[in-house]
Amino acid sequence: MFPRCLYVAKDTNYKELSDMFNFYYPESENEIPADERWFDENTFADHLTATVWLVENKANKDVGYIVVINDDEVNTGMCAHEASHILTHFETWLGLDRGSQEYRAYMTEWFTDRIAEVWNMKEEEATNGEEDAATPNS
Repeated sequence: MFPRCLYVAKDTNYKELSDMFNFYYPESENEIPADERWFDENTFADHLTATVWLVENKANKDVGYIVVINDDEVNTGMCAHEASHILTHFETWLGLDRGSQEYRAYMTEWFTDRIAEVWNMKEEEATNGEEDAATPNS
């Protein structure tokens, strides 16, 4: 539906993610230096529930946003919070008018639903012992 993918990751680490993706700052789209310590501090710190990064999939060169979730319990509010960050970056990238409420409402809902959908799937997989580092949803 959109020219950028959405990825959701949980129970992962720097090595798994950096093997799959190149990371960029969503605001500037400048590449994040490959520094595990810095990445861990800005992605996996105890006070961070989730983080959004711009990524390029190394295998197929698809560009998108990844939501890295750190909490064991996820709710709709957290999904909507991260969706709002994605939407802000998406609007900046496309040069969209932030005053148009209707498209913002639909896009926030779509991103929120995708994050929650993948999260629910991840919980089911964890129960079955079939976890992946990141699941794409585009």
